[in-house]
Amino acid sequence: MVKRSEVVSFLDEYLKVSEIADGSLNGLQVEGKGEVKKIALAVDGCQYVFDEARSNGADMIIVHHGLFWKDDEGMRITGIHGKRIQALLAGGVSLYAAHLPLDLHADVGNNACMAKLIGLSDLLPFGKYHDVDCGYFGRLEREYDLDEFLKLVGEKIGKVRVKHLFGVKKIRTVGIVSGGGAFAVNEMGKSGVDILISGEPEHVLFNVTKELCVNAVYLGHYDTEIFGVKALGDKLKEKFRDVETFFIDNPSGL
Repeated sequence: MVKRSEVVSFLDEYLKVSEIADGSLNGLQVEGKGEVKKIALAVDGCQYVFDEARSNGADMIIVHHGLFWKDDEGMRITGIHGKRIQALLAGGVSLYAAHLPLDLHADVGNNACMAKLIGLSDLLPFGKYHDVDCGYFGRLEREYDLDEFLKLVGEKIGKVRVKHLFGVKKIRTVGIVSGGGAFAVNEMGKSGVDILISGEPEHVLFNVTKELCVNAVYLGHYDTEIFGVKALGDKLKEKFRDVETFFIDNPSGL
């Protein structure tokens, strides 16, 4: 068992939440009991996750998508939002959110984790979102034929759901921006990236991808954002030996 304040202080510093401009109110969003012995991790802060966490004895939940965003600081705690808050407070469960800090982190970030899985090296920041580079691009150990590369992605990261393939047929440099990272196709030409791996496509960017003659593949918003919270859970177990962590899977199919 460890004090909640110790876990929060570690996360704030490790994820550098105060240094990263983000629309999310990153950090502790709901304050529960003062001591923590079991932490649940999930992609989304929602009723299902909160109920599962409570039923499994969690004292704290860490999510990628929290309940509060900076535009919503004064929102009313009513409707489904009110029920979610009630579920947390009734069980004394704390909620911690880490949005962009858990996308761009060099060790436990969604994008760094996916880069490791396919063997990217020489990583550089990529995918500027609100003036923050939230993804990475790097080089494969060798050049891949396009079909061979797509097979690698399917085996190491996950199923490719959507393919927008208008660029080169030989792949060596790869950009990765998890979740709603389709906007990064605009950077590909000037960055020399052969293909983009992201989560959720945008209709308005289909023709941009085509006209820029670049490649982009999409694996699902949710499915590209499970890596960070899982890696963070492992880090917490390493840091706090008496704390148990577990992942709650709640796929959206998107």
